[in-house]
Amino acid sequence: MTDVPMNDRAALLPLGWKPFFQQQLDAEDLAAGVPGTLGPMRITEVQRTQIRADDGERVHPVAYPHAERWSESLTVGDWILARREREQHYLARVRVRENGIVRMAAGSAVAEQWLAANLDAVFVVLACDETFSLARLARYLGVVLQTGIEAVVVLTKADLHPDPAALLASLPPAHSATAIDARNAASDPLLARHLSAGRTVALDGTTGVGK
Repeated sequence: MTDVPMNDRAALLPLGWKPFFQQQLDAEDLAAGVPGTLGPMRITEVQRTQIRADDGERVHPVAYPHAERWSESLTVGDWILARREREQHYLARVRVRENGIVRMAAGSAVAEQWLAANLDAVFVVLACDETFSLARLARYLGVVLQTGIEAVVVLTKADLHPDPAALLASLPPAHSATAIDARNAASDPLLARHLSAGRTVALDGTTGVGK
């Protein structure tokens, strides 16, 4: 591997580029942007026939090589190296993941399905209404904590609960937690400290909770 200053990848820093990925680069990777050479990109969407990935300037469609079934092993948040030929990008390599969220795929076969990769935090989102469940919260936290990723409990629709502070007090004390009302701008600073530039945050929760 070649030691390259992080500021040589300044355009990637807002996307979550960090030393863990920088250290995986070698000499062939350093001429990013030159036709035929490789450049780092972060996956924003995975489709069966192609992916979309951000190079720090814009999002590009990236073709799979040789029509292989890459989509089954890739997920949003992965870092890749793509080869640019004229105006088309082609997937060349996949970088080692730092972490990720995994669930068991549906069906009779036992298989893992990656939901997102290379995260700094996961917002575990529940609503302050009749759907709130400590048991459900414990299940979500269990999935996140086994990865070593920071878990932040976010209770939405605080205006629907008579005492959001009491509800927060009932939560497991080991995790950062906050109750917010999305219609109230005063809620913005409550999450802002988790959303600094370059941090990657995923949201996990059931449909209808206000993710």
